[in-house]
Amino acid sequence: MTQLDLLERMPELQAKAKRNHQPIPEKFSTYDGEEGNESHLTADLWTNLPMSYARRLPGERGERRRFGRDISLGVETFGNYTLDEWWEFLNWIADGGMSDKRYAIFIIVKFVNEPIIREGNHRVQAFQQLKLQRIPANVRFWGKGEDYVNPDSVLYDEIQRVK
Repeated sequence: MTQLDLLERMPELQAKAKRNHQPIPEKFSTYDGEEGNESHLTADLWTNLPMSYARRLPGERGERRRFGRDISLGVETFGNYTLDEWWEFLNWIADGGMSDKRYAIFIIVKFVNEPIIREGNHRVQAFQQLKLQRIPANVRFWGKGEDYVNPDSVLYDEIQRVK
């Protein structure tokens, strides 16, 4: 499969994803913990984040979500997937594969730091390519980080909406 093949077949996959994707149940829980202690989990948010927000979050290790080429294998890639593997992954999501919260992206917020994606960079990109509007997410806060989320942010709005 080439990038062109993938692009030509994308509209049918986007339609299938729109039909099959189901949001996860949403919940916000808080726990006792010491403010500023980044080893204390103090809140847990299960939500369906707007993609307009999720796609802008950085990966924990600076992951890049893009097409490339593996010279040693002589194949086109997306991230660390061959394009055939990427197509299979997109199909799994389009079939409703992420409608189970076990597959939600995992975002961490430590005390006064900005949110980062710990797990799920490829899922974010897949949702973007499939033009899905919201992505299942588990946002975990340490050291009372939930109390320091910018009140003008989408994450703050999500906490208020789910509470």
